[in-house]
Amino acid sequence: LTELGITFNEDDPFRTWNSEGIITTVYDNGAVIDIDLSNKNLTEVPSSLAAFADVENIILDDNNIYFDELDVLLGYDSEINLTYDGQSVTPTTVNVVIKHGDSYTSSITQDYADITYNWKKGSSSLFASKDISFSDFQPADAGTYNLYVTSTTHAGQEYNLYQVNLTYTLGDRDSAYIKQVIADLGKTIDNPSDEFRNWTIDGVSYVVNDYGEVTSLDISGNDLTSTPSSLLNLTNLGTLDVSDNQLYFDDLDVLSAMGVASFIYSGQTIDPIQELDATVKGGEGYTSALSAAPTYSDLTYEWVFDNAGYSNVLDLDISNMTREDEGNYQLFISSSNHDGLEIKFADINITFALGDQDSTKVHDLLTELGITFNEDDPFRTWNSEGIITTVYDNGAVIDIDLSNKNLTEVPSSLAAFADVENIILDDNNIYFDELDVLLGYDSEINITYDGQSVTPTTVNAVIKHGDSYTSSITQDYADITYNWKKGTSSLFASKDFSFSDFQPADAGTYDLYVTSTTHAGQEYNLYQVNLTYTLGDRDSAYIKQVIADLGKTIDNPSDEFRNWTIDGVSYVVNDYGEVTSLDISGNDLTSTPSSLLNLTNLGTLDVSDNQLYFDDLDVLSAMGVASFVYDGQTIDPIQELNTIVKGGEGFTSALSAAPTYSDLTYEWVFDNAGYSNVLDLDISNMTREDEGNYQLFISSSNHDGLEIKFADINITFALGDQDSTKVHDLLTELGITFNEDDPFRTWNSEG
Repeated sequence: LTELGITFNEDDPFRTWNSEGIITTVYDNGAVIDIDLSNKNLTEVPSSLAAFADVENIILDDNNIYFDELDVLLGYDSEINLTYDGQSVTPTTVNVVIKHGDSYTSSITQDYADITYNWKKGSSSLFASKDISFSDFQPADAGTYNLYVTSTTHAGQEYNLYQVNLTYTLGDRDSAYIKQVIADLGKTIDNPSDEFRNWTIDGVSYVVNDYGEVTSLDISGNDLTSTPSSLLNLTNLGTLDVSDNQLYFDDLDVLSAMGVASFIYSGQTIDPIQELDATVKGGEGYTSALSAAPTYSDLTYEWVFDNAGYSNVLDLDISNMTREDEGNYQLFISSSNHDGLEIKFADINITFALGDQDSTKVHDLLTELGITFNEDDPFRTWNSEGIITTVYDNGAVIDIDLSNKNLTEVPSSLAAFADVENIILDDNNIYFDELDVLLGYDSEINITYDGQSVTPTTVNAVIKHGDSYTSSITQDYADITYNWKKGTSSLFASKDFSFSDFQPADAGTYDLYVTSTTHAGQEYNLYQVNLTYTLGDRDSAYIKQVIADLGKTIDNPSDEFRNWTIDGVSYVVNDYGEVTSLDISGNDLTSTPSSLLNLTNLGTLDVSDNQLYFDDLDVLSAMGVASFVYDGQTIDPIQELNTIVKGGEGFTSALSAAPTYSDLTYEWVFDNAGYSNVLDLDISNMTREDEGNYQLFISSSNHDGLEIKFADINITFALGDQDSTKVHDLLTELGITFNEDDPFRTWNSEG
């Protein structure tokens, strides 16, 4: 009854203690025959149950005792009629959301050896394995799966051990890919917070199947001059429409190689089309100086003049200008690899008049720069932005000023000016690799390009205390010098910088500046890396598991784990997120969870005032915690006995031995002094001086200072009745009457 926590008055006869009907049959000699422990919410077989030597029937039905605890009953006498039907446990609930087509396998924790598994969905048995799994999750797979377990060792017992709730959602396999394509196209998602199937993007439309695979994509009419490589990740396309853009044949080759069943690419253009207005003097020759079409293995040129074919070479050539040659000339490029596609590449208007040597070159440059002008005006008047600063009488351009034009590359048409002497490209946004174009220019040309800059790439990262971090810089220029600065201080001279043990002082903004001896004097702020510090959480999962294994509840689980409050558990966490101190004292623990061994950074561990035995403390001692506090352990129940011993008689207790332990010492304490060092208390000849309280403690040299109270016996002295029968016989023989119920010393009325 004590082990079960049932209170009773020890002064009453023990048959009356049974207020809850547990002891159902007791023989006259006090031997308990029938015990009913049904429906008592037991999770284990009471250890004191084994002490009933004469019991015949034990009922343990309708409790919560699992197979491993029921195994205790296998050691009971086979003559005892044991029943333990109707055991149950609270199933562990697992909630998982699974995407269409994804795989899933459960993770069941169950260590009992002799077990049979039965997974049910509703009333249907589906799996006989420990875990369930799906390789291609479908809507019909969603639902609740209950794991029932049985054992031949304990036939008839079935436990609902787990309840796994699987929720279906549509797949998103290509969501990151299509998002990257949209970003690489320079497009903006109007509703980015919506599910990706419902995004709306100007100039982009697509179809997505249940797996989240993009099966159709339309990016037509966007003036694209190239397509992003990220588009190649959309490997499930059945339709791809890139019509009405500015894609070249090699771009179309890349897309054709994707093997899309329906590939639409009509209506491509080149922007800018090379457009010229030329005035040619009569009798002079004219040859256009077009930039060649981008290199392509199978390319056909066709000039069209007056609706008829004129020539099949890149440059228009008029050897002897006449009035009949005046008109519009259009250049188209095509390829047999892409039937039906003709790309207009150039448009030249030839006027019969006096000519100018560099007019076409100026035309190309201004067109490439996107500067509008009236081609009908003399070419010297086109220069509204002051780019062409000096032109000789023969029409040769001498000085060109392209400073402060937000250029990111050297205009390709600039190289055509054969007579130019001075080119100014100062204060633009041209990087080293593009400046290298100028290295091929005639050394006689005076070229300046001071004050170049680029917009730095911004990287934002949040790093936990103590974690490592290494930047990932993309920069392919060969002749380069790196200089990382934090504020005004130069810290690193490498391409990337790193931290192996991130600290609060490491947080901040790091700017990467690069220089090159090839282009001395140019410095670019290429990257800006913003590092934000946050506290570490290395042991958060471990302490959460310990709390769960202790059967505790976190009052505020949504808070940061340092701030959790748990009844009976307190701990200290350092900046790394390592638990350095743990106090689980005063919880009546009879064992500690193995998950506690994961807290390898503990400096203090307090398990005092529990019910831990020496072998439990051995496991914790092996952790090597500097401050290990384990005093105040108890055993529940303590073996307690109140007995009366008559003078002259002997007394020997009959205690159950302490749990097995290699190094164990017994000590009986009586009147604040040691009495004996054996399991059972022995008094050979009772005297008045032997009356009092005897306490048995167990200890071990492996755990200094810890004494566990194991037994408590109160012995009361009573007068002996050694010759009571002899006095009874004498008085009866003498015919003297007396009351046999009175103490025999009072029978002697006649002295």
